[in-house]
Amino acid sequence: MKFYVRYKFVQKRVANPDPYIKKQMSENISRFEYLSVREAQGAKIIKEICNKEARVVLDPTMLLSACEWDKLAIGENESKPYILCYFLGTNKDNWSHVYRLSEKINIPLKIIPVFTSDYGRGYEVVNGVGPGEFINLVRNASMICTDSFMVQYFLLFIINLSMLMKDFQAMMITVRIPGFIISLNY
Repeated sequence: MKFYVRYKFVQKRVANPDPYIKKQMSENISRFEYLSVREAQGAKIIKEICNKEARVVLDPTMLLSACEWDKLAIGENESKPYILCYFLGTNKDNWSHVYRLSEKINIPLKIIPVFTSDYGRGYEVVNGVGPGEFINLVRNASMICTDSFMVQYFLLFIINLSMLMKDFQAMMITVRIPGFIISLNY
């Protein structure tokens, strides 16, 4: 007997999935005996797709306090200002805004690369970024620009600073953050 447990369901936008995809998701999710999700919205999606209950649990990033996260930082403090960029999407407007911002306030960009194209942007690229390096980059940055929900959450609730980049394709970010706030009883 195989026993499958999933700490958190990786939630992507699943609005009106293709019937084939919905069937595949149902088959894959149904293999798990116990499911947990970060948000009530994820539990609802699982219930709709395969009629299974999923428990809403604390996101792993919330298991540590800001002080504990800070102790995990790896790297030197930087005195020169920079704008840290971490974009998971391919929205060209986000990059256009960041370039203009960098030029206007005369602060260079540091990019955590996601796509091959990130290496050709003409700014410093930071490779090999794990959790400790990420925390160090964040705490030393003058500004952070991202379209990642989890990075936005981390910045808002753990670090408490950020310029949040929103694009039309990532509109669910505005839905997901209030979901976290509600789950925290704010």
